Amino acid sequence: MMRHLSDCSALLFDGSHADAVSRLFVGGQHSWCVTTTDGVAALHQALSEIDDATRKGADVVLSMSYDAWRAFSVADGLVLSEKPHIHDTPWLQAIQFNAPTQLSRREALDWLHRQANSATTHLCPVKSLVDEATFVEHIHTIRSLITAGDTYQVNYTFPLTSELISDTADDAALAAVYHQLAQDLRIPYGAFLMLPHSSVLSFSPELFVEMTPTALTCRPMKGTGAVADNDVENTRRAALLAADPKNRAENLMIVDLMRNDLSRLPQTSRVTVPKLFDVKRYGTVLQMTSTVKAHLTHQPSLSELFNALFPCGSITGAPKRRTIEIIDELESHQRGAYCGAIGHIEPAGNNLINATFAVPIRTIETCVQPTMNFAHLAHWQLRLSVGAGITFDSNPEDEWQESWLKAKFFTQHTQVFELIETMRVEPSSSIPLFAAHMARLTSSAKAMNWPAPDISLIHQHIHQAIDDTECPHEPFLRLRLSLTADGQINIHITKPETIAEPVYFGLAKSRTQSTNPLLIHKTTARAVYNAALSQAKSRGLFDLIFLNEKGQLTEGARSNLFIQKNGLWYTPPISCGVLAGIQRGQLITELSAQEKILHEEDLRAADQVILCNALYGSKVASLVD
Repeated sequence: MMRHLSDCSALLFDGSHADAVSRLFVGGQHSWCVTTTDGVAALHQALSEIDDATRKGADVVLSMSYDAWRAFSVADGLVLSEKPHIHDTPWLQAIQFNAPTQLSRREALDWLHRQANSATTHLCPVKSLVDEATFVEHIHTIRSLITAGDTYQVNYTFPLTSELISDTADDAALAAVYHQLAQDLRIPYGAFLMLPHSSVLSFSPELFVEMTPTALTCRPMKGTGAVADNDVENTRRAALLAADPKNRAENLMIVDLMRNDLSRLPQTSRVTVPKLFDVKRYGTVLQMTSTVKAHLTHQPSLSELFNALFPCGSITGAPKRRTIEIIDELESHQRGAYCGAIGHIEPAGNNLINATFAVPIRTIETCVQPTMNFAHLAHWQLRLSVGAGITFDSNPEDEWQESWLKAKFFTQHTQVFELIETMRVEPSSSIPLFAAHMARLTSSAKAMNWPAPDISLIHQHIHQAIDDTECPHEPFLRLRLSLTADGQINIHITKPETIAEPVYFGLAKSRTQSTNPLLIHKTTARAVYNAALSQAKSRGLFDLIFLNEKGQLTEGARSNLFIQKNGLWYTPPISCGVLAGIQRGQLITELSAQEKILHEEDLRAADQVILCNALYGSKVASLVD
């Protein structure tokens, strides 16, 4: 399925500092797409058309896959393999847009937040398509090839997959993810691209090439270290990285390669290296960067530029041609958008252009449309890749760890998607509402199209966990049970909080969506609720109560709501976006309560309020503004 041109957009996100300028592109006017089937000539024709359009005044955003190297001079004479792909990424996707809107870092994040439109998202843990043993074997192969003189350095990468689960099938879910991941990253070359054939979320710190009418600038990145939790230690680690012989040698090899690539252009008059071994922090890693600059007699075309430089040497190795061949032999899958080029071409007047292209490392790629499950949840299959520059001195185990460090920008936000039940365990080891909990768990598993949970097995696990728990003198215990799609059961027993009565609560500022299918199941996809509960506790409150997009009262982060008016009890209906709480069901019967759509004014005019959950039972509650 393709995304219509009118629905395409591009945010080139510069989050490097507060005053950095991001560019937002909407209003697509024309697009170019070149696939492997279209071939080499089609790619060069498209680049020629883009070159012509931008020199005449157009703004174009471009994404070129790594695998497009097969269309450039570096591939001449090489025998190429056919590789499987996770997403069938075109060689080139480019869109001519209206002139961009310039945004500050804060304004760009605000735009993403609005695009997210309160989407609920859950990022699942990543799976590597290459295991550590295979990685280590390939590193030894590369070291043997270095010994034989075939190469000096190989940038070896491997693909990771993950899944995004969301309550919506539109681009709001992807905007929510980009907003979430970009918050703490000070990246200069981010990109949120909603393209005709794919969606690309890039958090790259690396410049491939910047072209002005008089110069080309490259900033290859080689050398990675972990950040610390304080500035003093980060300064020390940065100095150590900048002085490390292995990382300096690795960086210098790529600098020499980039100097050679830039010198291949007939328009180059001289090449300089203004800066070597500069270390900066980018999110969860420290990176070593050098700057290489070519001074031009006149400006090359886009085809000439890519023919000389693509792919970027920092993500191939040196010498480039033979190393690309080694990569082609060893890597299991096509790289797709990862390690290609993402950027913007704009007119500079007098039939000249400015162009800036990043190397899309730290990049996620997915399809245009997700698949939907039985519970009406959207499942987006995500692909990202990581890798390391391998030299003869490389330690395979260290390189494996460094590769995973580079994935931390994503992995720190992931969690297993599970169904959960929170239960009260009495001193007699009984769970008063066990049958009701299991009925809800079974119902949700069926809605997810998961196998039915084995209740007898769950019962055994629970009683074993209770027997193994030492919490004497507690009036009751908190038991959290979780169930995964493959039937794995996890049980965690803790002491409960001490809750004084009456309890106090507030109103949450964020709104929920009544149509969100996740709200009627108790799952680990509850980041908004977790944040609200944390905020409530920081204010000394028991809970925060949500309203939905229609202004209707729903539920709290950990409780259901009941109000009394004129001797009658009411609770919001499930259709407002409410979990069918276990204690809620009990209380409806005990109080002869009616389901009724309620608003904030009903809450404020109530004669009495009760908040309830299966762990703490029913609590008389008071609203605090």
